[in-house]
Amino acid sequence: MSSARHPWSAPLACRAGLALAFALAAGCSQSADEAGPRVLSGADAASPTDASFDASVDVSVDASADAAGVDSQGDGASLDDVQAEDDRAADAAVVDAPGDRPVVAPATSVVWTSLNASAGLVGTRTGCRSLSFADLDDDGAPDLVFGDSGVVRVLHNDGTGVFSSWATLPVPQLWAARSRCPLAVGDFDGDGLRDVAVGFDSYTTATETGVAVLFQDAGHTFTLRTAAHDQSELVATIGPRNKVSIDVLAALWGGGRPTLLFAAEALDGAAAHADLTLCKLDARGVNIECPGPLPMPRSLAWTIDPATRDLALSDDPALQVEGNAQAVGATDFDGDGEDDLLVGMDFQPQAAMRRASGGFVDRSHSWSFDRYGHGMGVALGDVDDDGVTDAIVSTMGGVLDFRGVSGGGFRFAGDESPYMTRPRSIWPWSALLDDLDADGRLDLMVVGDYASSTLDPLRFMQSIGGPSDYEGAWTTFVVHDSDATWRELDLSYADIAAGHGRAQTFAIGDIDGDGHPELATLLLRAANHDVADLYIGRLLGGGLTQGHGLTVQLGASFAPGSRAELDCGGRTQRRRLYAAEGFGNAARTELHFGCGDAATFDELRVYPRGSATPVVVAGGVLDRAIHVVAPGGVAASP
Repeated sequence: MSSARHPWSAPLACRAGLALAFALAAGCSQSADEAGPRVLSGADAASPTDASFDASVDVSVDASADAAGVDSQGDGASLDDVQAEDDRAADAAVVDAPGDRPVVAPATSVVWTSLNASAGLVGTRTGCRSLSFADLDDDGAPDLVFGDSGVVRVLHNDGTGVFSSWATLPVPQLWAARSRCPLAVGDFDGDGLRDVAVGFDSYTTATETGVAVLFQDAGHTFTLRTAAHDQSELVATIGPRNKVSIDVLAALWGGGRPTLLFAAEALDGAAAHADLTLCKLDARGVNIECPGPLPMPRSLAWTIDPATRDLALSDDPALQVEGNAQAVGATDFDGDGEDDLLVGMDFQPQAAMRRASGGFVDRSHSWSFDRYGHGMGVALGDVDDDGVTDAIVSTMGGVLDFRGVSGGGFRFAGDESPYMTRPRSIWPWSALLDDLDADGRLDLMVVGDYASSTLDPLRFMQSIGGPSDYEGAWTTFVVHDSDATWRELDLSYADIAAGHGRAQTFAIGDIDGDGHPELATLLLRAANHDVADLYIGRLLGGGLTQGHGLTVQLGASFAPGSRAELDCGGRTQRRRLYAAEGFGNAARTELHFGCGDAATFDELRVYPRGSATPVVVAGGVLDRAIHVVAPGGVAASP
């Protein structure tokens, strides 16, 4: 196994020049002496690809990514049809010559400084894949929530970054050891205290799935309520060897409170069907498309009655989405006061659902969000500083970049995107946008499960435990340095902990109140992928220069959708609190700003959801956290 690291890279000999490359199991390989990072010259990059096909594979696919870059779905296309479609795209598509975009390994890596010992987290482990920083007790310091085998754990932060056990709540025996354990945070019963919802799945019978809600009571204790959903009819279709799990949750706001939990189900083991799917690169030779029908479960929604705390299934047909839903981003995208949904779909076009007075309406196509991909994570943020929320969807081979349009909808960035520049030999999951270097610009963080030395998507998906040419695993950071300058840095998981090599999620929060966020991740053990160890750290080095920062901790009265503006260094920055983002939902309760060389800020304005009247905080020093408790009340953390 190579120890070399080359995030976001793939041999350009495995892609077409101005033509499209089909990547099949037998169509793209690399010898052992070629494995590892390479810097390719223009001549190397422009060499033609010998794309081959295995005619013995019986495939039925939907051809997509036509010459204009617009998805065109056909039913039951033959292999010849797909080849012909690919030829048409090759003649007309405008694709930069590969030599213009060489694959370059970053010269340096981000340095991870572990905070486990100082945070009191030595030996902390879990059987789940999601965790979140969220200020549950409204004291201005983010606490830590995650699931484990049969329990939900809540750790209290004393404000200095030291965690202690707050609550350990057993859940029903349906809880699976390998569940994603997605999380959502919100005041579900309207009592002014933040609650926690967790998704779970069947353990052995594969017949039920559901959610558990930890309702916080006075005195900061929790009452557990659960609701299950019978999946026997689905199991009868897909067979008992597969289990159905809830991968993501989103606490959506409507009518003044979060009354709906969108629960996206996924079929565990869907990649076992990848041998029935033809995989290729898209028209730009960047992202991987593997169109083809797969047996998919349906997504669900659970309503919460604030008075009784009862959970019930919603009967809104728009939420019964057929597909392998893996991630969700949620906020009010069209400005009507109701939270809408972006759903990262695996083996599917991505989905967008607008909430209306009578329920939800599918807006995937009219919002230009129905790009085919393998949506594993959804990052939300105003990437281009135009005041509208943008969305980045991680997909096998890279990301999809959608720029928000005022009034609702998106524009696919395509060639304009600084993130979509070349094929990537990675399988990314969670994606988050945040200002990691405190310069006032959002940076992209993409968590990698594993990477291959070859761009071979079919074998990638068939290898649930990792490809045979496994190159390691890392998180890639695309750092936005100036209006037109970005850099890529990597963080190898081997540098965080020996004997660990994969991750699917990150949480981010300012745990010690110094104005700069720290990261938490769950790293799977190389010898036992059912177990993940929890690590908290700080990013330094690798050219990740940190300016002066400010953290705005929002009290429980500030619902998702609340926003803040900060004036500093001659610029105005805007941040928004989202109802769901990342993978498994990074349920954040704080906003991060960076002011570069400026040591003070001029003014902070915090707008509660739905209000045009801000809470105004006079300027002051940076490198600290400010706890905005409620409209009219502000407390500065020490």
